[in-house]
Amino acid sequence: MASEYTAEEQYETRQTLYIVRHGVAYHNLPIKVKSKAEDGTNRYTYHHPDKRDPKYIDSKLVLPKAHQQARKAGTRLRKALNESNDGEMVAAKKKLDCVLVSPLSRCLETAYFIMNELQGNHSSLPPPWVCKEELREAFGIHYSDKRSCKSTLQETWPHVQFDPNMKEEDEDWKPDERETFMNLHQRIDNFLLWTSWNQLLTMISEKQNASGDNHKQRTNEKRAEKRQNLLVVSHGVW
Repeated sequence: MASEYTAEEQYETRQTLYIVRHGVAYHNLPIKVKSKAEDGTNRYTYHHPDKRDPKYIDSKLVLPKAHQQARKAGTRLRKALNESNDGEMVAAKKKLDCVLVSPLSRCLETAYFIMNELQGNHSSLPPPWVCKEELREAFGIHYSDKRSCKSTLQETWPHVQFDPNMKEEDEDWKPDERETFMNLHQRIDNFLLWTSWNQLLTMISEKQNASGDNHKQRTNEKRAEKRQNLLVVSHGVW
């Protein structure tokens, strides 16, 4: 069967991803240890926290430091949305089309503070939030990378659309096995493919729903604005 699309109707998708690492969390803080030197004076040393300690499960942000970091990120994002690709300021502000976030609490909290700073007192509707498992930190062994139960996250973040494939418990995390780099790279690739494929499906849907040349022209004008600017809040592994 012949395709209903001609060569002139082929689609090209373009997206800008603003990728942000979460703010400082409790498992990132060095631990200060006090001891006595040979001359009897106090001596202080710093050690990395033991991420295998269950107290770091789904480690939260350290406030107010992480709040300040997120506010700076929001300010920089606002500036980026007001710049063209060559760095010049533009008259029409680009809008953020979607917030894509890791299911770990430190990323959800970071995204919340960034969006508060970005939106300020504006009354416009915020973009949709989508939580994707592919955006999480490399998992296993470290309790800081074990997420909370899905129901807990949904109750805490009711405005977020959680991945329907996400299980109630974190079944990917294992106490004695760390995710391989091959698996990590594969899920990053899967995420990038998902974002581009989602954009393409939206554009094709607009084409199929268009009726008449005038409507088609208006649709084509609008489609370039859809899902082009994405805020991605993830982890250092990205």
